[in-house]
Amino acid sequence: MINFNAATGSNVTRVSTRVGSITRNSGGVIYPSERLIFHPERNGTARAFEVSMIMTTIPIVFTNLVQPIALGSAFIGDFISATMAGWGRTTTSPHSVATTLQFLHVPTLMNDDCRSRHTSGNAALIHDSTICTYLRRNTGHCFGKIYILSIMKKTLLFRR
Repeated sequence: MINFNAATGSNVTRVSTRVGSITRNSGGVIYPSERLIFHPERNGTARAFEVSMIMTTIPIVFTNLVQPIALGSAFIGDFISATMAGWGRTTTSPHSVATTLQFLHVPTLMNDDCRSRHTSGNAALIHDSTICTYLRRNTGHCFGKIYILSIMKKTLLFRR
């Protein structure tokens, strides 16, 4: 799974997948991409359905460090324990991109509650398909695109 904005406009040959490493730029195995699959309802301007998948040119080999994860289909309610993980900015500086996988254990929020915690401009970016989380002020993934995976009991979460 990759962030939609990170892949938009990308040539499939420029996108690859590193598996088996928690370091963004080293370790693991790199798999070239054959196809980028975007959510059919994606809207980059509105930041809706910003998720895509990568089909690799060869099958990914599973090891003790590389395992499949199920795609969730159940409704994600309020105060569900989840883990956000990804790489990206760790401060407001555009040069603060993490090199090691970052993660944070967070509870989910219902979207109306989530919208009420934001300015009207940011609240407009919270769609019915958005999974909102909140732990405490100034903690989370709001510094930019960090390729977030929300995981609950080894299942990738989505909100329908």
